Amino acid sequence: MSINYTNNNTIIFTLARMNPPTPGHLHLIEQLIEEAIKINVDHVYIILSKTNDNNENPISCSEKINILGANKDIIDSMSAVLIKQMIMKITQDQTIDQSDKNIKISRLSQMNVIPLCVPNIKGATPFSALGNLIYNMGEINDINLFLIIGDDRADMLDNIASGFYMKNPRIHSINGIVLGRTDMASYKKLTQQQLQMIDMKTVPISAFSASFVRNLVKYGLKDKFTDVYSPYLNLDKINELYLEIENGIHNLPDNKKKETPSKPLKYIYPLIKGQSVLDVPVTTSELQLGKNKLPYDAENTPAKKRRLSGGRKTKKFNKKLKKNNRKSKKPNRKSRK
Repeated sequence: MSINYTNNNTIIFTLARMNPPTPGHLHLIEQLIEEAIKINVDHVYIILSKTNDNNENPISCSEKINILGANKDIIDSMSAVLIKQMIMKITQDQTIDQSDKNIKISRLSQMNVIPLCVPNIKGATPFSALGNLIYNMGEINDINLFLIIGDDRADMLDNIASGFYMKNPRIHSINGIVLGRTDMASYKKLTQQQLQMIDMKTVPISAFSASFVRNLVKYGLKDKFTDVYSPYLNLDKINELYLEIENGIHNLPDNKKKETPSKPLKYIYPLIKGQSVLDVPVTTSELQLGKNKLPYDAENTPAKKRRLSGGRKTKKFNKKLKKNNRKSKKPNRKSRK
């Protein structure tokens, strides 16, 4: 099954909290970039959660973008440093032919990593941001979606397939990669004493989760925090990020929401219109800018259930009406006299 990916018809993206962004998240972004180069696309999207109301989401979305870099021209950002590291790695790789090196380096130099916040409106979700991207593609009717996401949120791929691919005729295909992070769970459970003893250079990149970094701030281990970010940010940005996380951890309420484990994938990817068994007929509909609901599919959306006998208030009213009708039908004794 082949898919015609182009710059104009492709959205390659991830969905993440990144609160805060860490070197572990850069591994995910690196996979986005690698996949974009494979399919000859020069931009990728990071759709970021807007949540900033508890101590597990201590920094604002705008601060995340400040750290990641709003576009490829911002030199002092994690995304820019990542691309430089990728170019250096290719340059030093003796197994790659020079002509292939030149092509890959050229594509990396032109790569644009675009972080986006979920719209700051009530009820908006990461799907709202994706919907806006699709809407802004105008008249293009063969849109290809490619999601790369961590295994803790793998079911988002199925949700996007159900909500967009199956309900929007403009979506031609959807594919995805689910990344495992085997080191993350053990490292984010380290105690204060264990964190004090650890050498950050020995920590696997995939282990740098947001929880791990927040714990460094929670325990006041600023030197360790600086060691984590010094390969990517200057000292001013590192200090700014530390203070923002510290402020959120100590001044925002506890996070009372429990994360539900991701469900196993139910679809086999890629899904391609006209080629995948899952295809279903859909009506012509579009995502509307600013709308948070998914497109309505008149042919395949079941009708809402309706009460035939009325609800509790209706039954009470009907009972009272029936009683009044009986009273009105009784003969008037005075009139018979």
